[in-house]
Amino acid sequence: MRGSRTWARALAGFALAIGLGTLLEYGTGIDLHIDQLLARDAAQAEGPYAGRMAPNAAFGLAALGGALILFPGSGWRRRAAGWLALLVVFEAVLALLGYLHGTRSLYQVARALRLSQYTASGLLLLSVGTLVAWPQGTALEVLVRRTAGGLLARRVLPPILTLPILLGFLRNAGERFGLYDAALGTALLTAAILLLAALLIFTNARVMDRLDVEQRRVAVENERLAAEARAAVATRDEFIALAGHELRTPITAMRLQAQLEERRTERGAEELRRWTRLIDRLARLVETMLDTSRLAQRQLDLQPTTVDLALLVRGSVERLSALLAAAQASIRLQAEPGIVVRGDALRIEQAVENVLLNAAKYGAGRDIEVSVVREDAFARISICDEGIGIDPADHERIFARFERASRAENFGGLGLGLYLARQVVQAHGGTISVVSAPGKGATFHLRLPLAAGAEAAVGG
Repeated sequence: MRGSRTWARALAGFALAIGLGTLLEYGTGIDLHIDQLLARDAAQAEGPYAGRMAPNAAFGLAALGGALILFPGSGWRRRAAGWLALLVVFEAVLALLGYLHGTRSLYQVARALRLSQYTASGLLLLSVGTLVAWPQGTALEVLVRRTAGGLLARRVLPPILTLPILLGFLRNAGERFGLYDAALGTALLTAAILLLAALLIFTNARVMDRLDVEQRRVAVENERLAAEARAAVATRDEFIALAGHELRTPITAMRLQAQLEERRTERGAEELRRWTRLIDRLARLVETMLDTSRLAQRQLDLQPTTVDLALLVRGSVERLSALLAAAQASIRLQAEPGIVVRGDALRIEQAVENVLLNAAKYGAGRDIEVSVVREDAFARISICDEGIGIDPADHERIFARFERASRAENFGGLGLGLYLARQVVQAHGGTISVVSAPGKGATFHLRLPLAAGAEAAVGG
């Protein structure tokens, strides 16, 4: 393909050189014998430039060669190529009209210097072909667009280009056959052109009107579908909220009963603790559903207090110790003291615990490192695991609703933990990001603005 393009450009350059060389011969009076490269002039040749290409033919050849060289480019090259090709189209059409109506001045420069009808036809076909092959970036680009303007241009341009030529030919033919004189022929031609223009305007106006009606109908239908979709989403969120509230009561009762039985007896204590963990997990799922519903309805309320992040993160690690042990994961915590932020302690805990549970789920039973440090005007909580890792292409996707780093059948969950964590962190004016690669674990960074000068209070 590359070799073909190179040959095509070389041939276009050759045509450009021949055309420019011929024009140079006319301009300077120097005979370069370009016309005798393939054949000698006849002894009885007509005119002073026997056998030489006519100036208008040389211009068309040079312009078309330049257009073919420029067309594969873009920007100004494509625009320049388009205008050169249109110039050749105009020149060829003028010459053919001259032959059609018997007007030599449209195709002949001087005696024996004329653009033949065969050359004009060839130039017309080649120039139109180049515009059809590369319409983008040229004046003809509108013809290939799927827009109202493109439709109008495709409907109007063919009759405008062909019918006046036909009418002009019929007008001249009628005058030659003596059907009418020149004045009447001109009047009839004018009337026919006016009628043609009126018919084109009327018919295309009706088409555009029908299109406008159809577009309005589609817009109304789209609005109806969008309203139905919004209503369905609102109904879903309302159902999730109601279901979450209804599930809270029996889950709370089950948890209290399990804790009470665990205190009463030592036999079966491990089994009761297992049931307690399952109930806690179910309670977290319900809370996640409720939080998702609140976020969808923009109803996530924050109750800001002064929070010591070191104490908060340590408390979260202790609360999740049983779940982390069940996942065979151990945690190493390093926290600088006195790092204080202003925020909702319960929500920040929720974000931290969601990321911790995510690390335990995908951490392949290996150690998890947690650190709390100052970073400029922010407090940074980093949670690092040594698990399966995340492809860089998925770093942004995993923070969306119902998204996971791996297939759902391999790991459980709703795909909402990281989504809720991001929403909570962003609600506090912070950011959450991940650094990871497949097979190299993942490190999540939660950054929250420091509360400068505030006294630390234990969050949670």
